[in-house]
Amino acid sequence: MQSNYGEAEIISLLAEARNYNKDIGEFKMFTVTENFDFEVLLSNGKIFFRKEELQENTGESKIEDLYLIARRFIKDKPFTKASGPDFIKPIILSVALIVFVLCIVFGIIELSKPIISSPIETETYDENVILDENSESINPLDFLFIDSPYKDNIAADEFVVNIDIVNYAKTETFHDAVIKITYYTDIDAEIGSEYVTVYEIFPPNSTKNVELKVDRYDNTSSVEMELIRVKSQ
Repeated sequence: MQSNYGEAEIISLLAEARNYNKDIGEFKMFTVTENFDFEVLLSNGKIFFRKEELQENTGESKIEDLYLIARRFIKDKPFTKASGPDFIKPIILSVALIVFVLCIVFGIIELSKPIISSPIETETYDENVILDENSESINPLDFLFIDSPYKDNIAADEFVVNIDIVNYAKTETFHDAVIKITYYTDIDAEIGSEYVTVYEIFPPNSTKNVELKVDRYDNTSSVEMELIRVKSQ
């Protein structure tokens, strides 16, 4: 799948997002999804970009956009290498050599037997799919994001907020998303907050536009949206 954007544009957007999340690693490679969004592999994890975000990155990106992008960073789990006393190393090498010789012997024996087809490869694939599905259902907030900042319209007592909710999961469908709305003054002092439940269904690998009607607190200058909870089907 071709794209008009490449490594240079992605690295530029990563540099801006890193100001809001210092854990974001270095660029390694990227792939383009069916929706022409970008899945970027980093030195320590992965992150998702939308096509529109790379288009908007031709100038200075909005702070709200960069904050949302930075939140999408999924960090790899750390790997701890086991260590032991030095005298154990020769023993390990000897055991490894014995195992290697035995593998060769058994391999020669197996070559003399008729070849029988095995479902091991299919079973391994099925196991990987099950693991992915379990991860998506156990940690839904790693795959569901509020991907567009709200549209300013806070002049009236009640105003409308338009947002996009994106499901990056491959197989899991989510529903009933709970969003926390926090209100701020023009000096970024928090006024209060409330919770709104979006009773919608979010299929895998999809984007859904949601319109919310919320009350306006006195002296409200801006609001912040945060996804708190979502259910898996």
